[in-house]
Amino acid sequence: MIQLLSSFVTYLLYHAAFFLFVSHLFSARPARWKVYGAAFAVNYGLFIALTILEIPLILNWMIIALLFTVEIRLLYRVAWSSSLLIALLGACVGLSATIVMRSVCALALNMPMAAFSNSYTAINLKALPVALGFLLAAIAWKSIDLQNNRRVLLIITLEKRAQHFLIIEIALCYLYLCLNLLLFYSPLDSILVKLWCLKTAVFVSMGSVLAIWFSYRLASVFVQTRRHDALVRAIDEDERRGVQLQQCADRDALTQCFTRSYAMRALGELLERDAALTVVFADLDRLKFVNDQHGHACGDAYIATAAAALEDLRSSTDDFVARYGGDEFLVVLKGGVNEALLVERMSVVQRELLETARESRFPFTPSISWGATSARPGDDIESLVARSDEAMYRRKHSVRAND
Repeated sequence: MIQLLSSFVTYLLYHAAFFLFVSHLFSARPARWKVYGAAFAVNYGLFIALTILEIPLILNWMIIALLFTVEIRLLYRVAWSSSLLIALLGACVGLSATIVMRSVCALALNMPMAAFSNSYTAINLKALPVALGFLLAAIAWKSIDLQNNRRVLLIITLEKRAQHFLIIEIALCYLYLCLNLLLFYSPLDSILVKLWCLKTAVFVSMGSVLAIWFSYRLASVFVQTRRHDALVRAIDEDERRGVQLQQCADRDALTQCFTRSYAMRALGELLERDAALTVVFADLDRLKFVNDQHGHACGDAYIATAAAALEDLRSSTDDFVARYGGDEFLVVLKGGVNEALLVERMSVVQRELLETARESRFPFTPSISWGATSARPGDDIESLVARSDEAMYRRKHSVRAND
């Protein structure tokens, strides 16, 4: 009766310490009657049944590991893989502790290992080492149940590749422990056999700790890799949005031409490289009159139509049109253009503007005054734009004088 009571109490301590660790690990609190009532009753009842049936120790502990897996899955609603990993750890600690105590008792009492097997009907002294083993396992789980240790295991369970690796490692350790249980059925009364069993339990425990540490480092690498990849994607997305915002800032909302600030920046870069270029300064005639007489909507249509027509001045993708002011545009032609060719191109622009005005039934006749100049050594942005502006006014006055 004392033997049964001691095993009952120590198994309860082991069971409570293990499932308290699981509750802390998964931040869950199942009903106490489920953990300390139903689950304990099932586990301890199975323990007694396996003892009475004299189930071999190997099958005994494999059944316990399987039962732990199912209970963790049902009580904590975690993945099967996580349930299996924690169940293997729980069973591994319990089995290591009982092997240690069986081996120590065999050494201390100078008895063969078979005296501590799972035989129930024969004269057997297993009750003492089993009770001490459960007590040692309970102490071990109380020592393991620390925040840092739980954090390590939680990180491993969240990283599936590291978790699968650790499951394999702990399963192999557990299988090795189970195979060593065969020595408890040997009639040999050898100190070497007893020390071998003791060494197995100690070394498997150390190996399990190393496997957990390596899995944690592996999981940390995977986590850092994911964070790095996420950071790279975030940076790329920010850069893409930055480019989009810059493009929006560089474009005029009405005409979709480049803005004045972009034109000044681009001209500055071209002048720094001493690039050959021609700047055309274009001004829409009578825009104020159109706004006053026909409304700003009509004036906006005038501006947008003229901007589209000025795009025909471009001969390459390097050339660009920018809205300089309300009714003023800059056309930058890289490489330079001779005056005759420029006059011809502007004639095409004027004809296209008139044709679009007729199709859109503008209540006025649109026209563009323009002037052009080429960059000279020592030019800056202001002097280049000012010269093209002056050229535009000279041409406008010349046309009016001829009219």
